Amino acid sequence: MKIKTYKNREEIDKKYKWDLDSLYPSMTEYNADLDKLKQIVKKMEKYKGKVLASSSNLYELLVLNLEQEQIFNKLANFIHLNCELDTRNDFYSAKMGELTDFYSDIELKLNFISEELKALTEDILEKFLKENSKLKDYEFILRCTIRANSHLLSLESENLLTKLSPVLYNGDEVFSLLDDADSVYDDVVDSKGKKHKLTNGTYARYMSGSDRVLRKNAALSLHEYYKKHANTLSSCLYNHVKTSVITSSLRMYSSPLARELEQDDLTLEFYDKFIKSVNDNLSTLHRMMKLTKKALKLNTLHIYDIGTKLADGVKVDYTIEEMQDILLKALAPLGEEYIAGVREAFSSNWVDYYETPGKRSGAFSTVTTTTKPYLLLNYTGSFNDLETFAHELGHSMHTYFANKYRTPIDADYPIFLAEIASTTNELLLNNYLLKTTNDKKFKRYLLSNLISMYRSTIFRQTEFSEFESTIYKLTEEGKNLTKEDFTSIYYDLQKKYYGPLVVQDDYIKYECLRIPHMYYTFYVYKYATSLAIAYHFAYAILSNKEGAVENYLHLLKSGGKDYPANILKECGIDINSNDILDYSIKMINNYMDEFEKLI
Repeated sequence: MKIKTYKNREEIDKKYKWDLDSLYPSMTEYNADLDKLKQIVKKMEKYKGKVLASSSNLYELLVLNLEQEQIFNKLANFIHLNCELDTRNDFYSAKMGELTDFYSDIELKLNFISEELKALTEDILEKFLKENSKLKDYEFILRCTIRANSHLLSLESENLLTKLSPVLYNGDEVFSLLDDADSVYDDVVDSKGKKHKLTNGTYARYMSGSDRVLRKNAALSLHEYYKKHANTLSSCLYNHVKTSVITSSLRMYSSPLARELEQDDLTLEFYDKFIKSVNDNLSTLHRMMKLTKKALKLNTLHIYDIGTKLADGVKVDYTIEEMQDILLKALAPLGEEYIAGVREAFSSNWVDYYETPGKRSGAFSTVTTTTKPYLLLNYTGSFNDLETFAHELGHSMHTYFANKYRTPIDADYPIFLAEIASTTNELLLNNYLLKTTNDKKFKRYLLSNLISMYRSTIFRQTEFSEFESTIYKLTEEGKNLTKEDFTSIYYDLQKKYYGPLVVQDDYIKYECLRIPHMYYTFYVYKYATSLAIAYHFAYAILSNKEGAVENYLHLLKSGGKDYPANILKECGIDINSNDILDYSIKMINNYMDEFEKLI
């Protein structure tokens, strides 16, 4: 099937693209909202020095603050989405810069609010809630504010840290320059002696390909670059870790990990328990490695072999309508209300499908409380497009249900929950395709895909988390970490995770120095926990467990009304007492049983 290409957006049928005029028909309406925002900020400034003077003052200010946030988010969405549709458009790029500067000015004018809210206590809040029942809508946000207050410094100290932040956290910036702007890798040769250009983008393609010589050479060439810059990169990483340790201590957290977990009301015990659970199930990863070796028919399995696809790529072409039909059938177990939402997504221009000149690559779904959840694709008709569509549609439906059942005050959901909805959709799609195909080659491909996703998300991201925990603990103990420390810690973890069957070539120790998420303090574990929880929901749904669909929809409808653990407990998942890895281990071993039969 030949996919139609377009020279401009005007050629595309309106049913296949966003209608951003529904946000603002012209810049006249956009500018009117901009003026309205300015007037709201002026009203808010009148509360300076009087935020906690009365319960009515606090409530009125919170209402105004929500209104200004709603208007700004609509303005920002309009400009952002237009920029993504054509990154070459100077008009919208300039407007984005103007809007960013404008909001920075608003933040400066309104910083008195957070400063005055430092005086808010549980006693004051309880008094205000009795006086003004309308404040009940804001209770969760205000309790979160009280919790955060204990970690705020004086206004002078906060301003100082803000001014110093570009310098304190410049390890991230230097890493980014070395990793992206300045990275040049030697060309690599395949098994036929043909040279190939190596970039960060082509590396992933080579490593999943069937040419083993190319895989090995790509791995060696890429990591040689990081080895060459190991001292600088290690200094960047240590700078980031040390800064996180110092600033967390200044804010009176016991550790950077405790700081990150507190935002979601999660405990250190939960974090440690999850990593231990993954460690207790490393035999499943070792089984994956055994299957990989068997599927690839290798005498010796090297670390550069493990990302290889275990089945030949399937030549599947889907029209947009075929993708929509498959998703409607695959997601049918989620019930009529969910499917009605999916149909609305297809018929109400949530999705911008086709690639056009200047359009941003990749895919995303906006998380918004002011507009419908716009979903961007770059459709080529491949299976990857179908899977990406399912993933992003999961995010869109999460936003749709949260906005439908919550108010703008608490509809926005936390990152810890965000990937659950997207990966649940992926699991339901893959399971539907497995059940409805008789093509053994396609079935093997699907199983290979599920195995790969589990390895790279559950095991790999937890390995990253364990590496992160180790280097932070050593830094907190006063150790000055060097490249030898980073690389040896990571190399030992590689051997532990992948087991004796996989040859850990020396280059892999430098991989720890090229992982951008190491600069997102204690973030990567959320990928692993999200997939584990998604398996929990998918297992229950596919097993027709009583209440499974209702529990899952409750997650989507809850938005950000409470902390993640509390919302999940309402859905039947107690992450602090249940082993959330259990269901995923059962399912992935079943997938491996099926895969083993096919090979």
